[in-house]
Amino acid sequence: MDSKRLAGKVAVVTGASKGIGAGIAKQLAAEGAAVVVNYAASKEGADQVVNEIAGRGGKAIAVQGDVAKTEDIAHLFAEAGYNVDGLDYSEHLLKIARRRGTGSTLRYTRGDMRKLPGKWSSRFDAVLNLFTSFGFFADPSDDARVIAQFARVLKPGGVLIWHGGSRDGVMAKFLSRDWWQTSDKTMIAHERSFDPLSGVLTIDSSWTGTGRRSGKRTHRIRLYTATRLAEMCNDAGLIVEEAWDGFNDRALSRTSGEMLLKARKS
Repeated sequence: MDSKRLAGKVAVVTGASKGIGAGIAKQLAAEGAAVVVNYAASKEGADQVVNEIAGRGGKAIAVQGDVAKTEDIAHLFAEAGYNVDGLDYSEHLLKIARRRGTGSTLRYTRGDMRKLPGKWSSRFDAVLNLFTSFGFFADPSDDARVIAQFARVLKPGGVLIWHGGSRDGVMAKFLSRDWWQTSDKTMIAHERSFDPLSGVLTIDSSWTGTGRRSGKRTHRIRLYTATRLAEMCNDAGLIVEEAWDGFNDRALSRTSGEMLLKARKS
């Protein structure tokens, strides 16, 4: 086996400042990859991993970022050397993302995912759609339009990484209601209903805290099965190659609440 089979490749390892993440980062570096050691808070631990890799002749850098925040993911990839374009319809969220900074390899655009900029045609090696940012349109044909737009902006052979809720798994563990109290004594409650014909999950949220901290809101999301998403991708010229249980290192199952699909443009 070629001990440097990953030479010329870049590996981004999240939570790599300690434990299993640190071990994975070191192994990938040993196999020739240039490693981005991501950490949320432990800079000292991340620097130690980088120094250990460098001491063994490998290449690594430490990059801070919370992978639960989309703006941090964009920066993580940009600092790893990738050329990144971020898109959102919300000017408020874009301001939050820009607050961390932009540059020649990181740009943000306000736009509608149903109609991506024309100049982006066949531009990208990869498109990342993460954190249930799919399924909020009232008309399901709009979701198909989004998939078609992802395909349009990918280069031939480019990859779509789609992450979101799995209808099968959410329904397997469906909770009609739950509630909890936060550390500041705010009580939060969710009531859920699901329409099996449209696939729409409705969530009514309410919260009550000290003083005037109380309110209500309702949001809806259309859930898809992996089968239906694979069909939509195929219609757009994207072939689903792998299906995972969210960001976990195991295959998608019928009880997976989240799924991560990898589809390639044919």
